[in-house]
Amino acid sequence: MNDCTGIRKRVYNLEKAMNYREGFRREDDRLPDRFFEEPLTVGPKKGAVLNRDEFSKIMDNYYKERGWDIKTSKPGPEKLKSLGLEFVLKEIGS
Repeated sequence: MNDCTGIRKRVYNLEKAMNYREGFRREDDRLPDRFFEEPLTVGPKKGAVLNRDEFSKIMDNYYKERGWDIKTSKPGPEKLKSLGLEFVLKEIGS
């Protein structure tokens, strides 16, 4: 991992931890209802709508890949420690 990639991962996880500390949870990581209700009007997927269950599974995988809890979106202690952000644990609870 080059320095820029490591910095980006640290910043992204730090932002997520700050949002978690302020009360933002998985249910806040969502798209507007219209994405699941209104068909697309242009492009190769014209007429399609997102499936809520599929979107939820994608979010599960995304959180797992990030090292975050799939129910709450809280960054995991292992992830934070691996990025040198262990000091954040006392702010969000370990």
